[in-house]
Amino acid sequence: MTRATRVTEPGAGAAEPDRLFDLLPLVHRMRDEAAGHPLRDLLRVIAEQVQVVEDDIAQHYDNWFVETAEDWAVPYLADLVGWSPVPDSGWTAAGVSGRDLARRSALAPRQDVANTLRHRRRKGTKALLEDLAWDVAALPGHAVEAYRLLARHQQLNHLQPGRARTAELRDAALLAGIDGPFDRAAHSVDVRRAGSHRTGGLHNIPEVGLYVWRLHAYPVTHTQAGQVERVGRWAFTFDPMGFDVQLFGRGADGDRRRHPQEPVDVPAPIDRHALGLLGRASPQYYGEGRSLVIHAPDWPKPGQGRPVPPERVITADLSDWDSYRPLPGTVAVDPVLGRMLFPRRTPPHHVRVGYHYGFSADLGGGEYQRPLPEPPEADTYRIHLDDLTDPDALLAEIRQGAGAESALIRRHWSGEETDPALVGALNDAMADEALYELAHPGQPVPAGAPLLVADRRHLEQLWPSWINPARWYRGVASAAEFRAALHDWEHQKPRYAVIEITRSEVLGISAELTLRQHQHLLIRAAERTRPVLWLADRHADGPDSLSVRLARGSRLTLDGLVVGGRAVHLSGHGHDVDHDTDRGEGHDTDRGEGHDTDHGDGRGTGHPRECCAPARVVIRHCTLVPGWAPRPGCDTERPAPPSIELAALPGAEVEISHSIVGPVQIEAGPARGEPLRLSVSDSVLDATHPFMEAVGAGGPAVARAVLDIARTTVLGTVQVHAIDRGENTIFVGEVKAARRSRGCLRFCWVPTGSRTPGRFHCQPDTALAALGASPPPNLVAETERRLRPRFTSVRYPGPAYAQLASDCPDEIRTGADDGSELGAFHDLYLPQRLTALRTRVAEYVPAGLDAAIIPVN
Repeated sequence: MTRATRVTEPGAGAAEPDRLFDLLPLVHRMRDEAAGHPLRDLLRVIAEQVQVVEDDIAQHYDNWFVETAEDWAVPYLADLVGWSPVPDSGWTAAGVSGRDLARRSALAPRQDVANTLRHRRRKGTKALLEDLAWDVAALPGHAVEAYRLLARHQQLNHLQPGRARTAELRDAALLAGIDGPFDRAAHSVDVRRAGSHRTGGLHNIPEVGLYVWRLHAYPVTHTQAGQVERVGRWAFTFDPMGFDVQLFGRGADGDRRRHPQEPVDVPAPIDRHALGLLGRASPQYYGEGRSLVIHAPDWPKPGQGRPVPPERVITADLSDWDSYRPLPGTVAVDPVLGRMLFPRRTPPHHVRVGYHYGFSADLGGGEYQRPLPEPPEADTYRIHLDDLTDPDALLAEIRQGAGAESALIRRHWSGEETDPALVGALNDAMADEALYELAHPGQPVPAGAPLLVADRRHLEQLWPSWINPARWYRGVASAAEFRAALHDWEHQKPRYAVIEITRSEVLGISAELTLRQHQHLLIRAAERTRPVLWLADRHADGPDSLSVRLARGSRLTLDGLVVGGRAVHLSGHGHDVDHDTDRGEGHDTDRGEGHDTDHGDGRGTGHPRECCAPARVVIRHCTLVPGWAPRPGCDTERPAPPSIELAALPGAEVEISHSIVGPVQIEAGPARGEPLRLSVSDSVLDATHPFMEAVGAGGPAVARAVLDIARTTVLGTVQVHAIDRGENTIFVGEVKAARRSRGCLRFCWVPTGSRTPGRFHCQPDTALAALGASPPPNLVAETERRLRPRFTSVRYPGPAYAQLASDCPDEIRTGADDGSELGAFHDLYLPQRLTALRTRVAEYVPAGLDAAIIPVN
């Protein structure tokens, strides 16, 4: 049996590998067995290719249906039903890369293609416009026929009790909804067209407004509430770190999600009037499985462990903590600020909450679906010299042992009494294909089967004192379990370790970790969780942080975490950690000199390039809180403390993706070795002020780093050694690169006065070049002012944080190389989606009516 048939690949057909061999007459199978199964092995290889062809045929059949077709086939099905892309959306059928397919999926949505004929039959209906918002732009929408909101006289022979009426000044909820998607007040006629490219109107007979919600509501399930200690033990915030957070409604499911009828049906901010209903929390928003819920065990009486009942939850304005005193047995909630206030005489001991917050995209970590990184099979299957804690003792056991494993390894022994020769013998024994003969091919391998004789996991269990585990997993749900997991990890020294936080908990930690050569550590949040690592202030004589020392070839990955309180400090060793120091004082370190040796056939400790690989740090789907922590007024605690500190890491690779990160500070040191490589994509780098340093050395010195940045919003300045690539990025502050002959910037916003490599189609350069050779200074200043990026909010953690404002110039909103917006939310393809929606609405709106797309947030 070939080694490839050891494990059935996921998604492979259910056919047995010997199905072709079993079709042969028994006499031929008996002769083949006598000859050593050469024919069976050949037919197994052929059966694999037969399965590939059968799977391809089955997929071609599935490609005839839009529900099961592959992404590349959807445009072809669209052509068959007469669906055509919007000309101005930038759609193209070229390209097969992952980014091209993602873009094509956004611009040629499967639902729009599938419902083309259905839409044509329902042309001219209000419900169709709301369906278009969901099918074309993947946004919830609510259509409003403006004539229903016009103030008009009531006719006695045609009574309309549901018509809009003059505003009742005592109805606060009605007044708050004026000019919104669920407006109930009567309006006078507005003669401006709704779809005007200038300032549009709405309230006229032929006008239709389609309101769409760009922000999404993200859940946080059963997490610890943040206690505001400066106020008292009775004051809490829904955000576990103490930030003021606008609470959002979760929105409705099913048909009401596509056709919302009231504010509770859409992912929108909850105002105080909507949450409060007759002096109690509205059951539409409050309760288990709703938009928010509060758990206060043993409050107000011992033994009460259920959620606080809605009749005890009172809506209040808590912008001033001292302006409101809740009655005994009640809790005041401010949904606009995300605050809670309990009675001062009976504060609860523990408060846990569930709530929803608003944001633009799956970025920064949260309870959204994201791919979980896994260790590479090739890296954990083989044994490396670093995995052996005591090669001398292991060698003695193999030479003298009477077990089947020792005898097997001795057959592959070269005779050299060196550590690399020992590792080569172990890997050769595991690679021996003769070991993988099974009595029942294709069936699960039972414990003790011949396959396990030289399997790495079996060897780890057989000699646990001498072989470190290749894979190590630990799930934790509390700070104590997290610290215990770190202790076990340091003791067992696995090659690839995963510490997974399984709950949306707040873990107060302060740790110093050291990674050996080629050691990998992944600290991640479990799927659908949003844990917080709070780096507590425990040492009065120095700064606290999560400190990690990395050796050559080591790798640290942070995935799905929120880190606040202090910085993450990453450093290299003065020299790489010597793996021999872990073997005990009596070990002869001279035997480790050949530890980077490779046999040339993959049997040794690793490829030469692996031994020389730099340290690597990956931060993905994380939030390293800009400014570390909140202070009164929701400002950051300090102007621009670094979220990441990098020191003594020449040639290391640091990758940041889909994250929100404060300043990255790279220690200025002697120019020795290769500069650090910093790659940033689909992220926000926030220095908390445009004139503060987002990437640099923390002073006038230039950070010795080479920057590769794409689809990122940089709220601060950048000062680095070189920039290899910058594309589709907004640099709010000045950019300075010491080496300008290297790299380029393309399709970026770069402030005037920056010193960068060559630029291509960047703003405001392109607009200034169009003014001519010697434009007037006032015209240059006006052009720069007009083109400057404008954001809805630049204060973390607002729901519209880093979102481009509605009045942001088109050169920024559609300035990317593919027509999307610049910055961190490029991959939403929002400009193309809204353009496609406008075109589709214009196609299906009744004749004589004028429709407009109105973003709500």
